[in-house]
Amino acid sequence: DTIPPERMPLGSIIQVRHHANLTNGVFMNLSNSFADVTGMYVNITPKLPSSRILIHVMINSIYGNYGSVGGTNYHHFRIVKQVNNRTDNCNAMSGKIDAEIQRAQSVGEHSSRFYQVFDFPKSTMDLTYKLQAYEQGSMDLLFNDTGGTSSMTAYEIRSTGDERE
Repeated sequence: DTIPPERMPLGSIIQVRHHANLTNGVFMNLSNSFADVTGMYVNITPKLPSSRILIHVMINSIYGNYGSVGGTNYHHFRIVKQVNNRTDNCNAMSGKIDAEIQRAQSVGEHSSRFYQVFDFPKSTMDLTYKLQAYEQGSMDLLFNDTGGTSSMTAYEIRSTGDERE
């Protein structure tokens, strides 16, 4: 027997959805506005309108200053939610969830980033969460270099719906 989601204790994980980007060496030309990062998304349909959605993002083997070395070249990342062809930011701080990634790093510098955000969709509609990137200067984005795997995971968590809890 399964417990209906509305009868689960508060804080219970109702469902988990995961999407892995297994493509080796994903290369992107970006601009000075946010754009979807290729293959970095996860879909979930909440079972309860009061649920929280916890999003985990792991982007691996980011190749530092692949396109150009210099202190003014870097990336910013953010997580957005798409529902009914509308895109909303899921994080604070003017939409950015990080500092200047790879600023003034040497060619060949590799790093990984883990991000976590809570969302309160107040909906049972199909949701797509996406990682987006912004390029400052002339620094293309290369990730999953040397066979790395990046992924996004969405957890629906039973909640009262109160954003303060």
